[in-house]
Amino acid sequence: QFQCEIDKQRDQIANITCLSHPISIDYAGDSIKVSFSQQNVHLDRDIILDLILTENPTSCMALAIESHALMTSFIPNKTDFGTQHDVNNEFIFIVDCSGSMMDENKMGLGIL
Repeated sequence: QFQCEIDKQRDQIANITCLSHPISIDYAGDSIKVSFSQQNVHLDRDIILDLILTENPTSCMALAIESHALMTSFIPNKTDFGTQHDVNNEFIFIVDCSGSMMDENKMGLGIL
């Protein structure tokens, strides 16, 4: 059973979506709990959570050593991009600890 708990920065998260799996979201106090909304969900693909931030979020980093988790948000400002005509203003960070990318051919594909 999958469960994710977001302890910090709840006021900066407007919504959480997951296109890869059905989820339920429980807003409890200062934390947000995300879990599967159905029983026996197949784990044949990655679990992808999309956190939609509020209009004026701030950058932060949180590390939970006991549960081996790291959360970071990098919020660039207008001076980081210069003008509004920049093509790409989205950053995607991928952390894979499964070992499935250990084959050197797969690492090359991951860089693409």
